[in-house]
Amino acid sequence: MRNYCKGMATPTAVIFTMVSMLITAGYLKYAMSASVSQKYRFEEAKALLMAETGINTEALPVLPKLVDQSVVLAADGVFLEGMGFYRNVVCSTYVSLEDGRTIFHARGSGISEFRNTLGKPVRIERMAEMNLVAEDFSKFMYFTNSEEPGGGPQLGSYVSFGGSDILEGVVHTNGQMTMSQFGCPDFTQADISAANGIILNNCNDQNWGSVDDSAEVRVYPPYDATERAKENANYVFTADDMLWRSTGKDTLIMTEIEFVIGGFTVSQWTYLMPPVGESGPPPTNFNWDVDTEIEQLGNESIAFDGPYDSTLQVYFTDTLFIDTEDIEGNDASNTLEMYEIGDTVLVRSADPDSNKGWIGVLNSTNEVGGIFVFGVQSLGQFFENGFSPGEEVTLAFQGGLDNSVPFNNFANYHNHLNDGSSVCQSSGFHHFDFEPTNNLPDILPPTTFFTDFAVIYVKGGQVRVRGTVDGKFSIVTDNFTEYRRHDDISIVDRVWGNIWL
Repeated sequence: MRNYCKGMATPTAVIFTMVSMLITAGYLKYAMSASVSQKYRFEEAKALLMAETGINTEALPVLPKLVDQSVVLAADGVFLEGMGFYRNVVCSTYVSLEDGRTIFHARGSGISEFRNTLGKPVRIERMAEMNLVAEDFSKFMYFTNSEEPGGGPQLGSYVSFGGSDILEGVVHTNGQMTMSQFGCPDFTQADISAANGIILNNCNDQNWGSVDDSAEVRVYPPYDATERAKENANYVFTADDMLWRSTGKDTLIMTEIEFVIGGFTVSQWTYLMPPVGESGPPPTNFNWDVDTEIEQLGNESIAFDGPYDSTLQVYFTDTLFIDTEDIEGNDASNTLEMYEIGDTVLVRSADPDSNKGWIGVLNSTNEVGGIFVFGVQSLGQFFENGFSPGEEVTLAFQGGLDNSVPFNNFANYHNHLNDGSSVCQSSGFHHFDFEPTNNLPDILPPTTFFTDFAVIYVKGGQVRVRGTVDGKFSIVTDNFTEYRRHDDISIVDRVWGNIWL
């Protein structure tokens, strides 16, 4: 007889199996969902990174140079392998209504593309923005580099703040700030900072907005502000184009800017800084030839008929050989034919820093086989070393002063000794009263530029400014410009980049 038993083993096993399968399926679904979310967030971060890359790469070099226009960069998109691409980088400016400062704004789009778990393409696009504000004095209510007074007599040795002084906003000095002993200022709405301490006397700084009596020195303008202004200038007018040429004496250029409604007008003309030498053959440059025989003279060269004595540091010569072509291969015959017996001539290195030169008087002129032969009598020479083979040297006429030029003497136009080495200093008198001949500017006739915002760079010269300003403008010049004096090109002087108002 068989015995049969009833139980729940099989149904229970089936139930547990089903539950396990459901748990496993749920976990796999969660894991897959988490993976997809992680992938999406990763691609989203890539898209944002591409947008920021577009701004850094395309916008940053352009923003500081914007005036009032908007520009769109990378409109067709720029692809970076393995990352995605950026496009439509927009650069613009606007004026803040809060403080009137110019905001330089940039925005751009970044795009990342990938395939989801089903193999379908997915595109994520994100946008990034950036605002730049130039660091300037407008953030300060009060700023000084020093608290020493100036501008009049009997002002004492320092500035003091008393009961009648109310300051609000950012207040800073690179010096030491001093409170009065007879009353305290109202600084409750001010952020006070001083690099060299604050003398409170009887005042209490506890109710001031904020106090920092050991603040860092703030350098204004920034150390490279001038160079940055030159590099990013909207308009550049050169005034040194006629200096240090291989032919012709140095000629200076005056620039004048007149502000008008809607912009500014610029004109430029040549002028000579007295003392002005009398007219004669223009300076001409040649290569130096160490050979002392006329038959050995090289093309585009000049040479003495005697070698250099390194012991005495002089040339023993009475003849000058000159080719009919100058250092640039131009025909110099007409210039050389202008020299006459009795003329004083200068032969010196074209390098202004080189102490090499010879001066003498012509006692004969001739031309032999396409070579000019000048008989000379030495008046003086200055050499530390002789001319080097192939060195660029200048042949120049050395005349007297041009008597047709009014007030044509050194003392009227220079604030230093006439010793051949001193130069004009920034202190002392300077001249701006050089007018165009016949009132007609010969370099740039009056030309008007219409804009209400610009940085104007006058390169290599001084500038006169007049008119009524209608907009925001900055004018920058070089510190000074060196030139060879007209009456003696062996002497180098300088004109300062003054801005005459």
